[in-house]
Amino acid sequence: MPRKEITTTIDRDLALNSQTISSSTTTVGNEIDTAAFNGGVNFTFSIGTRTDGTYTPAITECDTSGGSFTAVDDLYLVKQDPSSDTAPEAQAALTASNTVSKIGYVGYLRYVKFSVVSSGVTTGTTGAVAMAERLGDFNPVSA
Repeated sequence: MPRKEITTTIDRDLALNSQTISSSTTTVGNEIDTAAFNGGVNFTFSIGTRTDGTYTPAITECDTSGGSFTAVDDLYLVKQDPSSDTAPEAQAALTASNTVSKIGYVGYLRYVKFSVVSSGVTTGTTGAVAMAERLGDFNPVSA
């Protein structure tokens, strides 16, 4: 089976600074510029120790830096289980301590943000990373 080296071809950006969330709120992440990416973006996020509640991702997009970000249509979000009727954000929600989840973005706007919507939360720690392959990079591994 051919293998592909991805360590040097995958870019990553801090999508949401690791932080404690102690209320039901929306915590907005950092703006990610997708100009140099080869296709979509994968957001991986985690919950450390949590007391209660649900942490659900919310992906927004904009065509200009610092512009007005709007919610991404579900058509441009990649579900963890494509055969399910559950919305991508709901599939990626975290409800247990020390767990990891992911959600993909395949839209066309240049800038995206990852936010987390916390509900029923007393305390928990979360953070997220955006990962994507750089344009034109392909490094096959030779044996």
